[in-house]
Amino acid sequence: MTYQAERKSSKYQYSPQAVATLSQANPVSDTVYTVLDTTLDVKIHGLGIAVTWATTQPTNMRVIVTVDGITKTYTVASPISATYYGTAMANYALDSAQLLLSTYAVPYQQALKAISGKSVKIQMAITWATTQPTPLVCYVFYARRI
Repeated sequence: MTYQAERKSSKYQYSPQAVATLSQANPVSDTVYTVLDTTLDVKIHGLGIAVTWATTQPTNMRVIVTVDGITKTYTVASPISATYYGTAMANYALDSAQLLLSTYAVPYQQALKAISGKSVKIQMAITWATTQPTPLVCYVFYARRI
């Protein structure tokens, strides 16, 4: 069997999907917004979240990822306005205390490898004192298994 034929028969082939996007205007503090909720057996290739704030800096911004029933929460305290953050896996931290980093380093790639499964839900939330007329935005780049 040639390499190409072997690849075509692989059970690990994925087909890119349209980018899942949510731009939530006036996000309410501690309200959870769903960006992606699927049971298509998917693999996440990229994820970015940002908030643009005008008056009051949020105390935290987070992405909640549930894969096959296991939930991990990625958080950044005091996010910088209009800066995109990606997931990073901290091996020393609890599932509820993973990191969002503004730089896309090796830990970011390791975290993405952990985000694949038959059932994947990605949500976002922000905590701040005053709801502001600015968007909370999240993009999820993913593929489904074919």
